Amino acid sequence: GGGGVGGRGIVHRLDRGTSGCILLAKTDEAHLRFVCEFFVRGVEKQYRALIPGMLKEHEGELVSRVEGKPARSKYCVEEVYGENTASLIRIKTFTGRKHQVRVQCAKELGKPLFLDPLYSTRHHNPKNTTPQKGSTKVTSPPSNIPKSIQRLATTEKHKEKIFLHAATLDMKRCSIYLEAPLPEWWTKAV
Repeated sequence: GGGGVGGRGIVHRLDRGTSGCILLAKTDEAHLRFVCEFFVRGVEKQYRALIPGMLKEHEGELVSRVEGKPARSKYCVEEVYGENTASLIRIKTFTGRKHQVRVQCAKELGKPLFLDPLYSTRHHNPKNTTPQKGSTKVTSPPSNIPKSIQRLATTEKHKEKIFLHAATLDMKRCSIYLEAPLPEWWTKAV
């Protein structure tokens, strides 16, 4: 199956470079049921993201517009690395907008994800020398990017990866719960 409308296969998508949980359907009936659950917001999704620096608030709610539509998420800081050079945050999304977590981290928190080619400035994405379309001005860029992240950005193997991970997917009405550990390349970098 190709995952098209009305066919078995991919039920939802992840942004390019994002790791983690993705749901596939084996039958047309399952595909329809799962797609409907996403449509009626019957799926709880949590992401983990690595951002530069430290946040003033340990947890909070992000309410904004993404692609002209309302977007809502909650975040909490799980861990701060080094001398406040990076923070691992958990984000629960309540809406499913394209690039929602990436946009909200960059624009609402002022902390674009490490290695994000769309919403980072050159200070946070060592692969680029100029900001890309959609980049945002960061209010407090870190004084340096951790060397382990700089090395990742220059290797062909990790060229398109960003520090965004679909950690859990919970579809209660279908009794489906998925959880994915952080990938090895990520844990080695931090």
